[in-house]
Amino acid sequence: MGVLLVATMVAMLVGPAAVVPAAAQDDQVIPTRVVVLHADWSLGPADVYINQDEVLSGFAYGQVSDWIAFEPGSVRVTITTDRSGLNYNSVAFDAVYPAPAGNDYSLIVTTPLILGGVFDTSPIPDGGARVRIVQGAVSLRPVNVTANNKTVEFAENLGYSSASDSTVVPAGTYDFDVTEAGTAETLLTAPGMVLEANTTYELVIMGQPGDANHPLELRPLADTTRQQPTPAP
Repeated sequence: MGVLLVATMVAMLVGPAAVVPAAAQDDQVIPTRVVVLHADWSLGPADVYINQDEVLSGFAYGQVSDWIAFEPGSVRVTITTDRSGLNYNSVAFDAVYPAPAGNDYSLIVTTPLILGGVFDTSPIPDGGARVRIVQGAVSLRPVNVTANNKTVEFAENLGYSSASDSTVVPAGTYDFDVTEAGTAETLLTAPGMVLEANTTYELVIMGQPGDANHPLELRPLADTTRQQPTPAP
């Protein structure tokens, strides 16, 4: 994968709707957290550091971390090859970027970019589910993502490293289809995916077309919504 410079990273703060400014958190105790998905089948196991503290060791392809709390502000994320430590020659990713307090973040390890986002934890009308598609499979041409025999549309012409707008749907079970944009060729199906009420999802397209060891899949990352604070009398 080689050394990735700051100029090649995808900014973590994609979409301002979910970002909670630090000043808004003064009267609330809301942790700042991140969940990490290893979606880079070519990288192998890796170690993940936040502000030079190792938070994941031997993190392998397909694994999803627990929620990791960290100090907000200017945050340095470093990814190295497994058990190599902070040796410059083995660094796969190293960058510093702002992370306002009180948000829940996602960090998706792919090749050649690290994809990040902020979960929108605002309340969802009628107890629905909020869904955003993240395209993390570098070898795929742009794709469309639909569900339930194309009656529900989630993404159109979505290329690698891109994320769709969020779509709110009723909670329930959905049969997803990922097709190549412009040809309607089916690339991936994910039947029977349950979307829980009052939950925000990032559904990550990952894997390698035609690779039985790393097949294409739609991997969910999920976060529950937060209730709006009760106004002071």
